[in-house]
Amino acid sequence: MDNYLENTWYKQLPEKLQKAIQATNIKQSAYNITSSNPKWSWFDPNGGSNGNWYYNEGTTENPKWVIYHKANIPDDAPSAYPLNYWEQSEKGYISSVYNTISRHVFLPNVEEVSNLVDLNNANKIYSFLKGTNNSLNHMWFRDSNSSSPRNAMILYCNNCSMDSGSHAVTRTWISVRPAFAVDLSKIDYIVTGTVNYK
Repeated sequence: MDNYLENTWYKQLPEKLQKAIQATNIKQSAYNITSSNPKWSWFDPNGGSNGNWYYNEGTTENPKWVIYHKANIPDDAPSAYPLNYWEQSEKGYISSVYNTISRHVFLPNVEEVSNLVDLNNANKIYSFLKGTNNSLNHMWFRDSNSSSPRNAMILYCNNCSMDSGSHAVTRTWISVRPAFAVDLSKIDYIVTGTVNYK
């Protein structure tokens, strides 16, 4: 993915924009899940294998499971796997050490996205993924899950949460949202609006 973004996607941008994009030093982290939120559950209410994520609008004793996109989730409610349920490490699977690399365009990491949106808050994650053009989707992070060399972290709309996924090449339903740093002194621009997810 790094090579595609740098060698293909970046080079398809207009030349003026390419010149304005600064090379950035990036590095991965690894995350390990320590718990899950019992207010969320994945299951098939018909007992089959076609499950989805549900939120409990009731209590532990009297559950009322509602599919995530129809649930009335309180404004301050945490997601299924909020950021504070994950442990971050500078080392990955079997203590592998990540190198620092330089890229013009790259996948954002968990820390960078957490500056835009509260990764502990279910509703804010859902709104962030929905975006300004009503295009709800999941998105890849560049960070890994420390349990497997094939698992990368994702932001997942179905449980309004951080999560992890494998086989990045075949998971085409997970979005790639490239990040880059622009030197505004090198381009002509007009600020037309603001977006403040957090």
